[in-house]
Amino acid sequence: MGKNIERVYIAGPITPHKKKDSSIEHLTNIRRGIKAGKSLIRLGFSPYNPFLDYAYWLVDDGDFFLTVKAIRNSDLKQLECQDAVLLLPGWRKSVGARGEIEHAKKKGIPIFENIDDLVEYRNKCKEDKT
Repeated sequence: MGKNIERVYIAGPITPHKKKDSSIEHLTNIRRGIKAGKSLIRLGFSPYNPFLDYAYWLVDDGDFFLTVKAIRNSDLKQLECQDAVLLLPGWRKSVGARGEIEHAKKKGIPIFENIDDLVEYRNKCKEDKT
């Protein structure tokens, strides 16, 4: 292995799947993603967190409307720069996350379903470097 594992892309559901209380589900999903990012930072990783993309819509640029497609394309470009992908619970229900996983697989980026496995992989990579 011998590779530094620092940059981690966080993938999981953002868009609600329920019709009832969809705003609550949306906020809950974003909260889960932000908490994952904080956990990764605490563990010494440098996460790329698409759960923060909502902030782009908080700013009105007048004549420029940022589309979901444009953000997804930008996120996929960021994904290509990452050392690993961390999947959050519920990712199987997310069309976007499934697309990100397929993209990561094509690029040979390792994918993890929990932080413990990611940390173990990082530590193994560090050991292999010495």
